[in-house]
This record gives sequence, C-alpha cells and structure tokens, in this order.
Amino acid sequence: MRFFFPQYRRDEENIQLSAILSSMREGLILIDKASKVLLMNQAAGILLRIAPAEAKGKPIQEIFRLVKGNEEISSPDSPLRKALEEVSTVVIGLEDDLFCKNRSGKLFPITASVTGLLHYGNIGGVIIFNDVTQLKEIDQMKTEFVSVASHQLRTPLTAIKLFVEMLWNEEVGKLNQKQKEYIDNVQQSTERMISLVNDLLNVSRVEAGRVKIEATPVQLENLIQGVLDEVAPLAKGRSCSIEFLKPSVSLPTILLDATLIRQTVHNLVTNAIKYSTGEHCLVQVSAGRISGREIAKMKGVSYQSAREVKPREEYALIQVTDHGLGIPKAVQARIFEKFFRADNAVRAQAEGSGLGLYVNKLILEKVGGLIWFVSEERKGTTFSVTIPLKGIKSIKGEVGLAEM
Repeated sequence: MRFFFPQYRRDEENIQLSAILSSMREGLILIDKASKVLLMNQAAGILLRIAPAEAKGKPIQEIFRLVKGNEEISSPDSPLRKALEEVSTVVIGLEDDLFCKNRSGKLFPITASVTGLLHYGNIGGVIIFNDVTQLKEIDQMKTEFVSVASHQLRTPLTAIKLFVEMLWNEEVGKLNQKQKEYIDNVQQSTERMISLVNDLLNVSRVEAGRVKIEATPVQLENLIQGVLDEVAPLAKGRSCSIEFLKPSVSLPTILLDATLIRQTVHNLVTNAIKYSTGEHCLVQVSAGRISGREIAKMKGVSYQSAREVKPREEYALIQVTDHGLGIPKAVQARIFEKFFRADNAVRAQAEGSGLGLYVNKLILEKVGGLIWFVSEERKGTTFSVTIPLKGIKSIKGEVGLAEM
C-alpha cells in the first residue's frame, strides 16, 4: 500500500495559498528576475483588466504602467526597477500622486509597496498595490472644506485683530497694567489663529493648483539675508546665534517667485530656532550650488526625489542646520505629512499646525525643487532645499500665498 502524503501536503498548501491570494483586497503580482509575471491574484486582475492566467509570462511594464502627471514613467526610472536592482523596498504613498494605467486605458491613483527579493530562486520581486480613488476623493473634499472654512474664519479674525490693536494703542482710553497684559494675551492668541488660518488657506490653494507663480530675477543670497534679518528678534529672544555661510563664488541671479522661496526659507529657519536646545543655540544657514548627479547621491534623498532631478542640471542648494531636538527615527518618514508633528516637537513647542513643511514641499515640487533632511534625535537636523539654477517659469493662478 502506497501513501502520497508529501504530494497531498503540497496540494493542500497550494489550495491554502490560492485561498489567501483570492481573498486579498490588495492587488498582488509576483515577478521573476527578468521582470515577467509569475503570478497575479484576482484583485490585481480586476484592477488591471487582465485575467491572471493571461498575464503570466508577460513583461510587467506591459500590464502595470505607472503615470506621473501626464507622463508615463519609463523603465529606467521605474520604482520596480530600483527595487529589483537594489533588492530593496520602494513605498509609493498617497502623497506621491502616482497613477496606474490599466489595459483599458483607465487611470486610477495607487499606493503600493514594491520589494525586490534575493534568495527565492527565480522570484525577483513582489508588488502589492491598492486603488485609492476613494481616498483621493475624500482628500479633495477635505481640501475644499478647509478652503471654505478658512475664508469664513479670516474675516472675523481680521476684525478682532484690528480692534485689539486699537485697544492696545489706547485709542479708546488708557489701560492699566493688568488690562495691558490681558490685551497682549488676546493679541498673541489672535495672531496664532490668523497664522493657522493662513496655513490652511495655503494648503488648499497649493493643492488645488490655484497659486500663481511670478518669476522675477532674484539674488538668492540677498533673499536669505533678508529672511535672517526678519527672524533676528526671534533668535535674540531665544539667545540663539545665526551663522550665514555664503558661497565662495556668488550664485547667479535666478528667475524665482521670491514670495514662495522666502516662505520656505523663513519656515525652516524659524523651526530651527524654535527647536534648538542647550545654552549655546546656533543655527547655521548655507547657500551654494550642486549638480543633479550629486543630489541623487546625498543622504536623506528619497527614491522619488532622486528620480525628479536631472543629473546634468545645476541647482542652488540651501541648507539649514540646528543642534536641537532632532527628529525621532521612527517618525522621520511622516515629517512632510499634513498636520503631522513629532511628539518631542509638540512637547517643546505647543503651538504649531504641522502644515509648514507640508506646504514647503508642495511649493518646491511646483517649481522643480526638492526638500529633504538628515536628523538624529537629541543632536539636531539639517534641512536641504534645491532650486534649479536655470530658474522657473511663471504660472498663471488665481491667488498668491496668504500672509499674516
């Protein structure tokens, strides 16, 4: 009498694996080392409009086509290729704004995880992806709500600010010391509220593509110096020194939107001052130039960011370094998320919307620039910003950024 337990066990395992893959809501594709499809689950087949059996053996580029903006991502720039070549995991988030084009030509937004595998025979990697159309729609509705609510809040806040200033200037009568203290508290709270409303307005405007960009000749070193002069009172109040390291050879005049770039530099420098610790507070700001090839090799530059730069192009590089709190490693991947603030930052500085860095990133991406950071908790952080030296083009829009 013969028993075939090993074969039975394999059959049972295959049935279990098939049941697991079929029940998954996420699309899953297994590819070989030549980037051809080995296996695809039912969810992936539905999303890509191709039967799993038909997809088997086809090059992954034929059925899983990624689109950024109006352009399809070519094979050399594909996150699939990077994951396979580097045997790493590439994560595509909602903020990356990547779309997948299925067989019928329909585009749908995705989040995905692409992992290259090394010690699994002919298996080269695995792709797990989701259709996030509904999440995108919800995000759009939230943006529209924030825009409307912010506009409605701004008018009464402006009136409150005006009347508080009249009281502070004693235009309606003398104030005693206690009354001045109360008015001062109201004034500070009003300024914080207006700042928050402006941040919300800026988010909704940039996300909706309504911000106009007015390119004018700008001497970047002068712009940075102007920002440092503006924040000098804040630095002095916190006993903080600011050191500006200028390039040995001055940067050329660049066509930029001075308001947008000034807002970015201002936010990075004020953050560096606020989150600095210790008796000897020092914030270092530097300006220089760098090539696209050098940017791609720098520590802290993500795959998505490296893909955006042109290797032969020259960029202006601005860096802001503090020796303060630092960003905990566990939350570094979230630092550019909307409304996110690390716990140590909240403890050190209660006020803050968590929108500044998010807006900075949106602005820089809009003008062909990048922002990234390197940080170590309790040692400090360096934020880096690049802007194309060739300058930017003006873009028509409805409004500029909201300001205090």
